[in-house]
Amino acid sequence: MEAMLGEFCTTKRLLVDKQASCQTALTHVPTLANEWQSCCCVLQQTPHNPVLRKHLLQLTQCLHHWFQVALPNLVQQHAHIVTQSFTLIHDELSRHLSSIQENENDETLGLMLEELCDFVVDVQEAHPMAFGPMLAPFLKLFAYQLFWMDDGTHNNNSSSVGVLDHLRRHVQTSSQGHTNTSLRRPPECVIVAALQFMAHVTSCSEYSPDPNTNEALAALQSETGSGRTITARGDTVPVDLATIQAVVHTVWVEFLTSSTVLDLLLVTMGGYMTLSPVDIIDTWQEDPESYFWQHQPEGSSSSSNHDLTLAAEQLYCALAEGQPATWIPHLVQLLGLGLAQRDAASNGTTPEDAVLWDSIYLATGLSSNLLAQYGGSDWDFLQWYESILGPHVVSALVVSKEHQHHSSNVSGVPVLRRRVVWLLGCNANRLSKMQDVQTFFTSLIQYFLLPDDQNDLCVRLTMVEAMNAFIYAIDYNEAGMAAIRTFATMAIDPLYELFSQCDELESQSMILSCISLILSTAVGMCAEGGISSNAIMTDSVANSAVSPLSNIWSNASGQKAILRRDALTILSCIASAVERQQVVNLYPLVLPMIDDAINPANSDENSFLMEDAFSLWLGLLRLSTPGDMSSVSQLDALYIRAPPALERGLEHVKVLMLISESYILYNGVAFLNKHADTLIHVLKLVVGQVRPRGVVYIGLVLEALLRGFPVEGGMVLARGGILTTMLESCAANICQEKECEPDRVMVVYLTAMARILVASPHAINPCFPMPSPSYSASFGPRQLVEMFLNLFPDPGDDSCSGLRRKLWIMALLSFLPPTSKESKFSQPTLECMDQLMTVSYQFLSKQEGESIQALSVGYDSEEESVVVGQTIYDSLTTNAMLQDPVVTLDLRSFFQQKMQGLPTVIGIEAHANILSTVEPATLVNLQKLLVGNSAS
Repeated sequence: MEAMLGEFCTTKRLLVDKQASCQTALTHVPTLANEWQSCCCVLQQTPHNPVLRKHLLQLTQCLHHWFQVALPNLVQQHAHIVTQSFTLIHDELSRHLSSIQENENDETLGLMLEELCDFVVDVQEAHPMAFGPMLAPFLKLFAYQLFWMDDGTHNNNSSSVGVLDHLRRHVQTSSQGHTNTSLRRPPECVIVAALQFMAHVTSCSEYSPDPNTNEALAALQSETGSGRTITARGDTVPVDLATIQAVVHTVWVEFLTSSTVLDLLLVTMGGYMTLSPVDIIDTWQEDPESYFWQHQPEGSSSSSNHDLTLAAEQLYCALAEGQPATWIPHLVQLLGLGLAQRDAASNGTTPEDAVLWDSIYLATGLSSNLLAQYGGSDWDFLQWYESILGPHVVSALVVSKEHQHHSSNVSGVPVLRRRVVWLLGCNANRLSKMQDVQTFFTSLIQYFLLPDDQNDLCVRLTMVEAMNAFIYAIDYNEAGMAAIRTFATMAIDPLYELFSQCDELESQSMILSCISLILSTAVGMCAEGGISSNAIMTDSVANSAVSPLSNIWSNASGQKAILRRDALTILSCIASAVERQQVVNLYPLVLPMIDDAINPANSDENSFLMEDAFSLWLGLLRLSTPGDMSSVSQLDALYIRAPPALERGLEHVKVLMLISESYILYNGVAFLNKHADTLIHVLKLVVGQVRPRGVVYIGLVLEALLRGFPVEGGMVLARGGILTTMLESCAANICQEKECEPDRVMVVYLTAMARILVASPHAINPCFPMPSPSYSASFGPRQLVEMFLNLFPDPGDDSCSGLRRKLWIMALLSFLPPTSKESKFSQPTLECMDQLMTVSYQFLSKQEGESIQALSVGYDSEEESVVVGQTIYDSLTTNAMLQDPVVTLDLRSFFQQKMQGLPTVIGIEAHANILSTVEPATLVNLQKLLVGNSAS
């Protein structure tokens, strides 16, 4: 048994296919079930045999596994064994439940009881229809466990007061059950199992009473000729119609009647969704921060299958969604009892009332959408807040301290304050439509975020959570801008104070994320509204947001180093929001953080920060003033970090290329004088080493370098061997070498070389002949000219093709005589005159008149764009393009000049021979085009 259980827990079991697992189950289950039944009988005679009890527990675990894997197959081939097994499980559960009260300290008995409960819950959830015949007895058994506190009477008073009284009795009995052992409260594992079982049954789509949503019926209707069908649970054999109808009848006619659903809802809310004394005294009061995270839906504690509160909430949601017409009218009536809510929030009531309304408000939040859908004309959350929750509850909760008796607190814990804030956050999208939403947010911050003896960490963290919801719900209009201004001016300082009082990493990260959300939303609103960010991001707000970050960065080590990412995000928001001339004031704080994040000595600890640090670095560069030596020189010092980052890996190549481009654009001469060797190092690490998408970003660097400094930039590339690397890649491509770079990469390289050749037609001459013994054919000037011509109509080109094609034609024309001295490219270009004339006519006749755009990287949905300083960057690149000689040159005049001077240099006869190689129609079309141009 131990070996088999060990095998179940290994990852290799995941590799076994379903069919093999089912076959194994069919082989082993008859033997295991027989052994299990025999052990149960023997243990009834000798109940305290420890060896036999351990053996029975292991047998139960094995059967649990195989039934969960293959119940439908077992029903088909061993139906009697399945029936006998579940009958015995039901009997054993009943027997153990009756004996556990007298044997509370029997650990093995408790483990067996928990295993039997999990057995039933897991198998039903995995195979709802196959479990169908066993539903009725287990529904009754588990319902009985949930109603342990019931006195046998049911809620026959459907009025709001009657429902409230019934809930109050459940709250009182449940509270007593935690401390009074004579009430015979079932073990928590049994209650959790009962809640889970009921929730699974109620929400199961295969049990749905609506034929349109019943998945079992849908599977039956889609049955194939082989008798199987594909469902959400995989390939299966559909159940016949009679079985489906019988199971649905069992669930929704025999058991889940309207009165039973209402009773289950009331006992779930009053008995299991309420805070217990253990929750209030032992957990919340002792550590409010930990309590907050333990009761998050995604929290570590709440993720457990045995969390009672979570299981109760799941059952409540299943019941409310299953029969909303039964429950929602009652809930609306309860929420209309304004005086009862006021009394619970103020003095004159018992602590149970605060716990009771905590549960009702929890149900209200979980049912927000159901209330909107089924509440009818009697329900509108915003109206309810303005008429009842605000004036009766919130006002009572925030009454001045000298008049506050704190009766809404239970054992000193602010139960209702926390729940009301949570409920408001659940309905943020509705409350954000409030007419005076700015005043509403101001009040919330004052009442629930500021430190106060009534606002413990749990309440304030709940307020942070609600603020996130409110900010996401704010409309981008004048009222929304006023609201976000309120958050920016009033909340940031209290949030940082709350940060300093929290110990949990999750708390601190959530607080910093909230600050970041406030700032980024403010920036986005201002940008969309076309107004200055100073409308919200005043100096005071910016200083409040920035001041604590240095200490946060210094203290964020180990697991808390993740907080540094939040700090970088906040700084990015501030940099994009303040006036451009103020960005330099951030340098003393920001630059050391960036340097720390990308320093190779800290790479193991800060590797996850590098992307954010590079993005912030790029944003600061783009926000700097071109030619401002005082600001750019401070940024220059960071560039030495670029090569080590690329040596470590190429995952950040794109942003580092954008950074390199920005340095050249903003401070070209000074940057190159200081960092030419570093730039060469960077390019040597990436040229020929990255994927085609990354090469596009390399192209931006080459374009910025060679557009501004075509001669000097060409010399830099030649000195670093980068020009040779690009030519070698071109040679590999034209010779179709294995794993050569594709044509779209060649386009980037050829464009860079064209820049060099337009400025200096002889600059590449020293690179030939190419020392390429590995190539099957030689690669020289002729092959390079042919590459220009063959890739001229590149099908993968984008809107920047106009600039690229004009540049290529200029480079090819520059090879033609007359040149300053003989070029190695002159003769190959003359020999390819037919293609040159063709592409020249194509461009001059169709595309020269179109707008020419600067080279860009286009858009990639998988890439995060850096938006900080984007407008300034776009303006700078546009201005650089407008001053680009390639753009300003009159290509037709240049073409005519070259053509007119050609016969004089090479002779009339040679000129005639060359023209004879050109398609006559092309010459005629060119002559018409150029004559028309001259006439105009």
